[in-house]
Amino acid sequence: MEHAVGCEAGWPSGHLDKVFLPGGNWESNGGRNQTAGFARCFVKNIKIPLEDFSLLDVGCALGDSSPVFRRAYPKARLFGCDVSSVAIERCKTEYGHIAEFFKSGFEELSGFWDVIYCSNVLEHFKEYREAASYLVSRCRIAYIMTPYFELKDGKELTFAADGQHGVTFRKDSFDILYERGLISSPATTKIIRCPKIFSPPWPKEILREIRRFTKMVVFRRYFPPKGRQIIYELHNKLPGGTM
Repeated sequence: MEHAVGCEAGWPSGHLDKVFLPGGNWESNGGRNQTAGFARCFVKNIKIPLEDFSLLDVGCALGDSSPVFRRAYPKARLFGCDVSSVAIERCKTEYGHIAEFFKSGFEELSGFWDVIYCSNVLEHFKEYREAASYLVSRCRIAYIMTPYFELKDGKELTFAADGQHGVTFRKDSFDILYERGLISSPATTKIIRCPKIFSPPWPKEILREIRRFTKMVVFRRYFPPKGRQIIYELHNKLPGGTM
């Protein structure tokens, strides 16, 4: 399970509302734990270069990143948005005392924030670069977090509008945004492990890495590590406003 993305990823608009009902698929499949876990991995590995700032979690699901960001950045003004009305109402009930929540998809998002955090969403989007570019236009700094170099049967993912992952992200996945003048500098990246929610435990990880390096020696080509996340930091070309 990952953060909600809505009908842009091929799911009917009413489907996500059912997913986010109490006891629905989101909770039964560990979605809440993943949302919080990805946020914990983010704050552990990334230092937002601001003191007093606003932060919007795009695709916030049931808002479980909010307490993580509140602990890490007590002065931050926190916001969350999702396309599911059910999810947003539950966010308001549970976390409304620490963050503001509103219903919105990418194409409806308006306003401007210092930071936008978008975790495990864009791998569902065929037009992921356009989505990232729009997010950057609504903030000073956008942090995009996705699975890193995810493959299927040894091949890069292909997009199918069924809600599944359809993009294999590399370090250079957003370089074109800088080449087109849509961001102020090349994207910086950090590849991380997310133990217990995405990456395997260390014993299994060590064995997996031994096999990976052995394959690279034998076949003389690069095999990416499995179970990694990559975080992209994208800066607005105009820090004081939208592009």
